[in-house]
Amino acid sequence: MPVTNIDVTVVDKVLYRDIHQWHVSLDDTMSDRRQIQFSVKWDKPAAVHCRNVKKTNWEVYEAELDASIGLWFGRIDAQEDIERELDIVNSAIIQSFHKACPERRILL
Repeated sequence: MPVTNIDVTVVDKVLYRDIHQWHVSLDDTMSDRRQIQFSVKWDKPAAVHCRNVKKTNWEVYEAELDASIGLWFGRIDAQEDIERELDIVNSAIIQSFHKACPERRILL
């Protein structure tokens, strides 16, 4: 029967009161041990950024897309050309959207 040793970490009483949301991580650590993850009360929460699609400025989107590709006439002679041209159009669409709908920081 295998022998197991339990790792014990000693924490100062003052710090103990500030530790919360601790849990044993299920992530693979490439070890026979799991990580214990926790938050300390004075930790700042990570900033969260997102885009609000409902607030997209569609005039900016159209102007940016028109400036990027205008009347798009890509030359297509082979399958590789299709992939290249699709990458160009896809990139222009994404960049135009990012300018018309910038990320904003949200508070949790």
